[in-house]
Amino acid sequence: MQNLKFHLSVFALCFIQESVSTDIVITPKVIDELEKSNVSFKCVHNGTGLRMTWRRKDQSNICYFETHDCSVLITTQDRTTCTCEKDSKNETTVSLQISNISSADHNTSWFCAVVYMTEILSQKASLLVKVPVKTLTITPFAKSIQISENNTTLFTCKTSYSRPIPAIKWILKDHNHLELTGEQTNKTNHIGMTSAESALNYKPSRTNNGRKLCCIVSKSEVQKEEISSSLISINVTYPPDSTLMINGFLSNGIYYVIENNSGTLTCNITGGNPKPLLSWTRCFDNEINSGSSSTAESVTNTWRAMSDTDRFCTCQSIQMERNDSVSIKVKVLYPPTIPILTYGSLNVSGNIYIIQNEQLLLDCSSNSKPPPTYQWEAKRIPVTFNKTLQILVTEKMHEGNYTCLVTNTMNATERIQNGSSRSTVEVHVLYPPTINTLENLTFIEGDTLNFSCSVTHGNPKETVFLWTSEGHMTWSSQYITIRNISRDDDMNYNCSVYNIMTPTGQSPVKGTDSKMWHLSVDYYATIKEFFVHGYKSEHNVTTTEYDNVTFICDIDSKPISNTSLRFTTDTSLVWTHSNMLSYTLGSAKCTDAGTYSCFGKNKHNIGVGSTKQLNLFIRCSPRANPTVPFTTNLTLASNVTAVLYFPILAYPKPESVIWQKYSMSNWISVTSNNNINISNNELNVSLSIYNLMETEFGRYRLIISNDVGSYIQNYYINAEDRPNPPTGFRVLNKLTTASTATVQWFPSFNGGKPQHFVLNYSKSLQKHWTHEEIEDTGEPVLIYTINGLSSNSVYYIFLHSVNMLGSSKLSARLEIKTKEGMHIDGNTSFVGTTIGISIGAVLLLLILFIGIYTLRRFKLRYQHTSKNVYQNTIGPSTQKINSTTEYGGIDLNTVGANIEPNDPNNTDTSTDALPQNPYEKLDKILKDSNQYSELKQMDENREDVFWKSNSDSAPDALQKDFNKAIYMNMKI
Repeated sequence: MQNLKFHLSVFALCFIQESVSTDIVITPKVIDELEKSNVSFKCVHNGTGLRMTWRRKDQSNICYFETHDCSVLITTQDRTTCTCEKDSKNETTVSLQISNISSADHNTSWFCAVVYMTEILSQKASLLVKVPVKTLTITPFAKSIQISENNTTLFTCKTSYSRPIPAIKWILKDHNHLELTGEQTNKTNHIGMTSAESALNYKPSRTNNGRKLCCIVSKSEVQKEEISSSLISINVTYPPDSTLMINGFLSNGIYYVIENNSGTLTCNITGGNPKPLLSWTRCFDNEINSGSSSTAESVTNTWRAMSDTDRFCTCQSIQMERNDSVSIKVKVLYPPTIPILTYGSLNVSGNIYIIQNEQLLLDCSSNSKPPPTYQWEAKRIPVTFNKTLQILVTEKMHEGNYTCLVTNTMNATERIQNGSSRSTVEVHVLYPPTINTLENLTFIEGDTLNFSCSVTHGNPKETVFLWTSEGHMTWSSQYITIRNISRDDDMNYNCSVYNIMTPTGQSPVKGTDSKMWHLSVDYYATIKEFFVHGYKSEHNVTTTEYDNVTFICDIDSKPISNTSLRFTTDTSLVWTHSNMLSYTLGSAKCTDAGTYSCFGKNKHNIGVGSTKQLNLFIRCSPRANPTVPFTTNLTLASNVTAVLYFPILAYPKPESVIWQKYSMSNWISVTSNNNINISNNELNVSLSIYNLMETEFGRYRLIISNDVGSYIQNYYINAEDRPNPPTGFRVLNKLTTASTATVQWFPSFNGGKPQHFVLNYSKSLQKHWTHEEIEDTGEPVLIYTINGLSSNSVYYIFLHSVNMLGSSKLSARLEIKTKEGMHIDGNTSFVGTTIGISIGAVLLLLILFIGIYTLRRFKLRYQHTSKNVYQNTIGPSTQKINSTTEYGGIDLNTVGANIEPNDPNNTDTSTDALPQNPYEKLDKILKDSNQYSELKQMDENREDVFWKSNSDSAPDALQKDFNKAIYMNMKI
């Protein structure tokens, strides 16, 4: 029944007229978005309407809601989604979501309506859609278009429908892009989308040939990516730039070529698109490639020119419908013939042999066109321009080549060339050989002699040689050869030479010459023996330290040797100009061990000459190598690496290497572990300690031994750091009086520098702090009594350590309460009485402590070494240090814990029960309050610090006092 009422109500809406209402608010009123986006409208109503609906113009309702509870009456799911919300202000909001909008949704109206009992009120929202260009169509459509130069062609480019209106650009692409201007028209369809079309009238020049034309729409807010049409290649046709020519001639030129040379005809034409087709139509019949063609800018034919072949050659050019041709005449030139030479009645070529001082006549003849010019050429005569050459008296200087040169000039097209021909004969002036000066020479024994009998050759050069020695040895060659020359070869030698002269047309003649020559023989410096006296023939000699060692070097040399003895390769011990060297090394030391070399050299040796070596070993106990520096005293901070290094000098090699540390009056062996590394080799030993701790500072020694003896080297590792904070800081309540309080603590590691302690106490955490400076006496436990306190009062106490490099962290804060009684001034007699009674009581207690600590003394000292906790017999110390001490602002409020001084269960109250790690609690308390500031440069990996409190941690009075102390120390 209810559904029936609803449908009736909906039906009734059709008869109720809509009107605009101010009770309806739509946001936004207009949406302008890209296609495929999702958009949303909100409709808010705060009136008394019964129902709310969304619908598109001229369409049915998309959704329908009851306003009182947002119940759904009608809803659809076709790209639209509606939601309804009711808020506490009785406002109803109906949202419309439209997904994946398209161009079809452009410029559509959407109405939100409210249904009352008797009327319908509504508001309108508009949806605009931005659509990018999806396609570009260019016409005419082709990959390539041929256009004649300076002719106009129409191109059009059309876009797909889009919004907003796109701008079309024309681009002519190459290595540089050229933008062209077209004429654009726009066409809008019924839904408000626009298709743009651009017309381009393009008149290309030849410089644009091969470029590619396209149209584009550039990237924009709507056009996310640039879109381009297909590319059209522009093929611009144009005529050639030059006239057709052959070898630079337009027509009827003459080409000259020399007989038996290559003739080359080149037909040229430049430019044009397409390239003209060049071809030879008539040229030398079968003698060249007649009829060849090419589309290149030139076509070349080459042939070998022959006599009597003058003719015309024609080249033709064809480009599309354009034909051209050019012709040239070819003429062949001829050089002279080879001249004929006549000597006497004989035609000669090659060689002419003539006896010295005889007459020489040579005739030359040749045929050529044009007739040749005659010219005789030779090195030692003037140029003669006659057919006949004449020399009345032939001298040795006339020997050489004689050339008859005949020439004519041929003016070829490509070059001017002299035609020439020549005939050459070599004139030999016959004379006997002559031996040159033979200089006496000195050779080295053992080498090979290969000495030449130097001659000035006769003509002919063929010479017969004969060597004869005083020892009746003969050699039938120009060279005298003796292998492995010895002293016995030192003597005179005779060289004899002759040749056979055969002049042209005469009988042979023999000519001779001879000379004496002397050979002198030397030999290299050679070390025969090099040894140590008493150790002959031994190359490895072992002696004992402090023995005398004599080196002997025996050399065989002619001439006398320059002899030297060297230690290693650099140190020269002795030098002598002698064939015998003796040198004594007195009281030989361990550093004298090494390689010794004897060098011998005379003028015949090459390089260093002759050398021999021996090795000297000297038995000696271990010691430091004096040539290698090292240090034995190291000053370091904690937590760094310490390296103790020792360079070894010993023979034989050390058998034992022991590292020890001095601790508690004993030497304790040191071995490798996770924190210590010991390295040994023949040259050095080293001990490396990583992350240096307090217990590892001190004295070390190295004991190194071999079978000769031992050596001990001491080392020192000194500390240089800020002190560690004292531990076990507590109040001895049993010793507290009305005017005194006694505290006890354990001094910690002093950082390698003398330290003292600063005690701060006050009745208030904010002002009036008193500072006491206490000397470190070296005792493991310190007890200190504070005098002049007020009775029945609570005091706050802090303690820290100070050395020249800085201060430690603070101890825990103590609170003490003095006993009731009269405050006694230190100047009255009552003070003495009270102090005496107090001291008596303290002494009674100390007797018990001394007994206990004496029994545990050794154990406590070991704990001091391993854990930085010092314990020993109790001894009070009241000595003060009157000096200004640097300590930064220390946070006294946040340190330690409150103590109940009247707690009956506490006899001696301590905020630190001396934990296994005495720094653990203090570090935890101070970890957020300490900062660092540089006081003194120590090394690159360390900085000195003072403690700076937070603004709300330390009492103001104590903070000011600490700041004053810092300032005073800085002035000092």
